[in-house]
Amino acid sequence: MEPDCVSINLDKRVKGHGGYRCELNNVTHERHEHEMEEKIHFFYHAAESACVDNPCDNNGSCQSGFTYKGYRCLCTTGFKGPHCEKDVNECPKELHNCSADAVCNNIKGSYNCTCKPGYSGDGRTCKDIDECTAETYNCSANAVCNNTKGSYNCSCAPGFHGDGNICRSASTCNEVYKLKRSSSSGLITLQFGSEPISVFCHMEDFGCGDGGWTPVMKIDGNKQTFRFNSKLWGNKANHNLPGGMTGFDSQETKLPTYWNTPFSKICLGMKVNEQINFIVIQERANSLYSLIADGQFRNTSLGRDTWKTLIGSEASLQLNCNKEGFNAVGGSKARIGIIANQENDCNSCDSRIGFGIGGHSNTCGNEARISPDNGEKDIKAMGYILVQ
Repeated sequence: MEPDCVSINLDKRVKGHGGYRCELNNVTHERHEHEMEEKIHFFYHAAESACVDNPCDNNGSCQSGFTYKGYRCLCTTGFKGPHCEKDVNECPKELHNCSADAVCNNIKGSYNCTCKPGYSGDGRTCKDIDECTAETYNCSANAVCNNTKGSYNCSCAPGFHGDGNICRSASTCNEVYKLKRSSSSGLITLQFGSEPISVFCHMEDFGCGDGGWTPVMKIDGNKQTFRFNSKLWGNKANHNLPGGMTGFDSQETKLPTYWNTPFSKICLGMKVNEQINFIVIQERANSLYSLIADGQFRNTSLGRDTWKTLIGSEASLQLNCNKEGFNAVGGSKARIGIIANQENDCNSCDSRIGFGIGGHSNTCGNEARISPDNGEKDIKAMGYILVQ
């Protein structure tokens, strides 16, 4: 007999094939008295059922018998327990068919699926939303939106630095360093007004101290490009911008940083026989242009021995005068450097170490004539000027 059969209607008349008609019922007359009908030839018999009052919750089906209680409950999907009283949480048991890009939410007797932020769909199927194409991103106006699975990220445009949500234009390598945008030396795009320019930023301590150092000029002492009376010292014209995109090599350059970049320190370097020596001038100014272009002398106080370290052991200067700074003139000339004389007179100097020096053929390095302290010299150097 079927598990749900709790009563029968039996037709007592024998059929032609010798059988009887028997109707199986899943309820008894109890609680269904109004549905009972009197029919001749039929016999009704009901078992005692414990399911009359249906002890099963949440639309569970009661089956009489089977247990010591006299019944059992067959639960509908989503419920469990002796009386189907407990909800099945399909989510942690992974009994759901939500998308991998959706969140399963348990509800009574079932669950629903909701696509995660960054996705759209019915929860069973979720597709990535391209926030960049849809323009629903929150990047800075100076950033580029990059779509990712389920989200997006923002990266500052060339010449700007930040987290992508906030992008600031940086005009010095030290700004980039302080913003922690980069701590390694390399090519960085700086912004000068509306003009982005890529330069090689020096971030490590190469001899002038920590922090970001912005290149300004590179001068080849063998060439006349930056001789003392060159117009390049007094104008705002750049020279060979690609030379600013490389490190301490032999390419000459003059960058917009010459007239755009304020600083509190100047790093000076000279390469002689592949050895580079550096010194630092503590000097605050709006730009290197502001210190040099007007031709006015502005003194420094490094001392002759410090200037000589740029050249190394071969450096030579006369002993007197020792006029140092910007636009040092007195017989010898130097846009940045020191001039000296064998006499106690600064009007007829015959030796100099510096950048933009006025010599016979030397524009950067060391020239010394007439009784210098280490012999006469004509040392041409590759010079580097950086600021911070």
